[in-house]
Amino acid sequence: MTLTETTLAATSSTAAAYVRPQPGEYTPYYDRYISLVPANDILAAFDDQRREMLLLLCGRTEADGNLRYAPDKWSLKELLGHVNDTERIMSYRALRISRGDATPIEGYEQDDYVRNKNEVTVRALAYIIAGHELHHRRVLEEKYLK
Repeated sequence: MTLTETTLAATSSTAAAYVRPQPGEYTPYYDRYISLVPANDILAAFDDQRREMLLLLCGRTEADGNLRYAPDKWSLKELLGHVNDTERIMSYRALRISRGDATPIEGYEQDDYVRNKNEVTVRALAYIIAGHELHHRRVLEEKYLK
């Protein structure tokens, strides 16, 4: 079981796993990801995403991994590393929040870490993780793996 699955397993037995986060549970920036998640059942959404990403990447070569759709853009491998890093960071945040850890959580910027004191709920973090993956899978499909 991955950290995301472990962290979210505690939520699955409650109604919270089947209710979309409300705007007050996250900063407006993250609506760009949360709005991409079509389902209310976040655990089913994660399962669907796992299958879709495996299908998209199945049979790709090492050369495909080095592909950049523009000179100043990440390679396919770098983009996937970014998706993995973000999932780990958001899962860690969810774990700390769900454990009642009140220590301030560091900010996260895709290219570097910055201070960021925005409040977020575990439920919103789950949808951010799912929506972030959907956003980048679309980039993969549209710009890298046409």
